Amino acid sequence: MGLFKKGVNDEFRSRDQFKTEDRNKAIDYGRDNGGKSKTSQANASAQLFRRPTSGLSKQDSRTAQDAENAAQPRFQRWTNGLVKRQSSRSPSPDARKERKVMISSKAVQAGKEYRRVIQHHPSLEEFKKPETTHVTISRESLISLLDVAENAGISQAVSSDATGWEILTKPIAEQGVIIGKSNDNSDYRNTLISMHALQPWKDFPTFKEIHRFTLESPKLRVLFHEIFLTNAITKPWHEDLYGDPGFSPPNEENSVSRNYYPFLANLNGLIRLACVGIETVPEARGLRKDSKWVFVAGGKCASKRRIGGNSGPPIPDLTSSWTNGNHDHLNAVPKQEGQPADVVSCRIVGDIKVASKFRYSLILPSVDRYGETTFSKEGAKVMNQIHDYMDMHHNRYGYIITQKELIMFRRRDTPPGTWGQVDYSPSIPISSTKRGDLNAMMVLWYFHVKYVVKDGGWRLDSCYENCPEELLGESTENKENKGKGGKKGKDRAN
Repeated sequence: MGLFKKGVNDEFRSRDQFKTEDRNKAIDYGRDNGGKSKTSQANASAQLFRRPTSGLSKQDSRTAQDAENAAQPRFQRWTNGLVKRQSSRSPSPDARKERKVMISSKAVQAGKEYRRVIQHHPSLEEFKKPETTHVTISRESLISLLDVAENAGISQAVSSDATGWEILTKPIAEQGVIIGKSNDNSDYRNTLISMHALQPWKDFPTFKEIHRFTLESPKLRVLFHEIFLTNAITKPWHEDLYGDPGFSPPNEENSVSRNYYPFLANLNGLIRLACVGIETVPEARGLRKDSKWVFVAGGKCASKRRIGGNSGPPIPDLTSSWTNGNHDHLNAVPKQEGQPADVVSCRIVGDIKVASKFRYSLILPSVDRYGETTFSKEGAKVMNQIHDYMDMHHNRYGYIITQKELIMFRRRDTPPGTWGQVDYSPSIPISSTKRGDLNAMMVLWYFHVKYVVKDGGWRLDSCYENCPEELLGESTENKENKGKGGKKGKDRAN
C-alpha cells in the first residue's frame, strides 16, 4: 500500500485514506489552471458523464455548461502532459457481445464503480421500486450525481499511479540465489589494498535523512511527493498474472546483469525526473536548467581515467555520466585512441556480482583460533577490484550490487592522498517491505542526485602515485591499454 505525506508535519496516510479523505484537496489543487484538460485520464473518464443540455432552457443550458466547465479543470494541473487519451470508436449497439474477456481489468473495475455510484445515488432511489419507469431530478441532483461519478472515475484512474517517492520505496521482484559450479571470484591483481584499511561507514544516510532530502528541496518535493506518475506502480502483465518477473536463472553475472535491466531503467527514470522534471508541467521543473541528466550505463560509456596504473583494460559493469539523451558519440571505432567515451568522466562506478560468490559478510573481519584478525580471500579480491575502479575513475563513491543486496563504498581522504582507505556501508536489501527501511533503488538514487546533480562531492582524485610498492600488483606491467599505463616506479603518472 502506498503512503502519502502532503506536508512536512503531516502523518503518513494510506492510498485509500488519501482518496476518501483528501480527494477534493488533491483535485482542487489544480483548479486555478483553468480550461479543459486535453490529456487527463481522469477528465477523460469524466467525459462519459457529460451534462445533458438538450432538454434545458437557454439559461439552464448555460448554467449546466458552467457547472460542467467548473468541474473540468479538476486534477488537470498534475496530469496535463502526462497522460494522452487514446482515440476510440463509439461503441456499437452490440458492444457487450463484442467485448473480449478482460481479467482484472481496470476498465471493468471502473465500469462497475460507475454503475455502483449511479445506482445508489439518492436522486435515483425511486428506481428501486419495480413499478418506477422514470424519475425527474433537479439540476443540483444532476450535478451531484456527476460529481460522484467523476470522483469514482478519478479514483479508478489513479489506482495504478504513484508518486516518485512511492516508486523509490516500493518492494520490487527479487532474483533468487543459485549456487554455480564455482564460488570463487576472479583474482583481481591490477592494484591491491589492505583489508585492514576498511572501516564501517558510520555516518551512512538513513531512511529519514533521504526522505528529508526529498522534502527540503522545493523542486524535489513537487516532483516526488505531489505529482502522480501515470501507471507508475503497475507490474508487467506476466508478473501480475503469474507472479513471475521472467528473470533468467541468476547463476552467472551476465544473467544477473540482464535481470537488472528493469531496475536500472526505473533508476534512470527517477534520476532524470529529479534533473529535468516534467517539461509539460510548468510547476514541475527539475534541478537542472540545461535539460541534461545523469545516466547509469555500462562500463564503456564513461572511460576517462587516471593516466598510470594500467587503467585501460579493467572494465567495470556500471558507470554513470551526464547525457542529453543522444548516445551516438559512444559509437566505438576499433583500435583508435580518443574515442568520445574516453573523455567522459564517470561519476559513481559500480560492479555486479553473483550473491553466491560475494556477500556482505565477506568484507567483515573475523578472528581465528590464535586471536589474529583475518579477512576472507574472496572478499579481498572484490575489494581490490572495486577500489581500483573507484581510484582510476577519480570517484569518491562506488558500489557492489548482487541479486540480494547493495553495498556502498566511500574512499576516505584521511590523511590526504593515502592509498586504499575505504568505508563500507551496511548491507542494503534490494527490496524491502518494512516501512522505514532503506532499499537499493532509494540509496543509488540519493547518491546520484545529491552528490552528482545537486551538491557535488562525487570526485576524489586518484591516489595511485602514493600506492605502496607491495600493493602495486600488476599495475606496473606493460600491457596493451591504448597508451594509458605501464609506467613504473617514480615515473608513473597520476
